[in-house]
Amino acid sequence: MAESPDLASVYHLKLKDAYDTTDKLKDPDALKESEEQLVQLLGEVELQLNETYYLVGDEFSMADVMLIPLLALIELLGLEVDYIVSIPKIAEYWLLVKQRPSYKALI
Repeated sequence: MAESPDLASVYHLKLKDAYDTTDKLKDPDALKESEEQLVQLLGEVELQLNETYYLVGDEFSMADVMLIPLLALIELLGLEVDYIVSIPKIAEYWLLVKQRPSYKALI
């Protein structure tokens, strides 16, 4: 912070966000609400994938780019059986995405 005092306030805001997130993880009501939001989002994704190859059509788009980190985090946390594998179109989509050269290069 001594080298970049102008960044100190930004650093402190990020630190506060991290502490707030940690507090939310200890709150059962916040966890339940987050899980409900996740289930709702995945339900909407599943419906869309019944209509299109990717999220907004037959070509990979920024919408897919935004969803991939969420699915990767679900897998990283070991929750893929509940939130990916058990949802047929999302499971199919996730396998398709992981075969993309760009995904393989990144991961």
